Amino acid sequence: METHKATDSTIPVGLAVGIYSALINKQLTDEQRAQVIANGFEELERRYPKLSDAVTDQELENTELKLSAQIELTRKDIEQLRRETKSDIEQLRAKTEHDIALVRKDIEQLRAKTEHDIALVRKDIELLRQETKKDIADKTSTIIKWTIGLFVAQTSLLLTFFTLVKV
Repeated sequence: METHKATDSTIPVGLAVGIYSALINKQLTDEQRAQVIANGFEELERRYPKLSDAVTDQELENTELKLSAQIELTRKDIEQLRRETKSDIEQLRAKTEHDIALVRKDIEQLRAKTEHDIALVRKDIELLRQETKKDIADKTSTIIKWTIGLFVAQTSLLLTFFTLVKV
């Protein structure tokens, strides 16, 4: 067991017991007893340097209550934010689905219009093809007529020329 020395007497480590023992010791003078008390205060200051900074149980309980209240408010705020975020997400999802439906509708309309335009272009191509065939047939017929006509005219000219030359 540790002891403190106050002049000639020893003080046990248990501070209160040590001070008490020193104070009831009849062999110590008042000055020595005052020294024991001063040493006791020094020991208290060494063990508990700033008692004014120490938190009381009531202060600690008040702080815990304040923190609990703040934690609860924070939880409620988080829950509110979650609900708002969830609501925002649902609204955005609904709007996005609506927009997608509109885009799909536009795509279908464009597809139908494009298919209609393609059908018209094919019809125009077919008409042009038929007109071109008819024009080619007409031109071919005209060329054949002219070729036959020229052939007959040339043949007549040649026959006439040969007839005249024989004479």
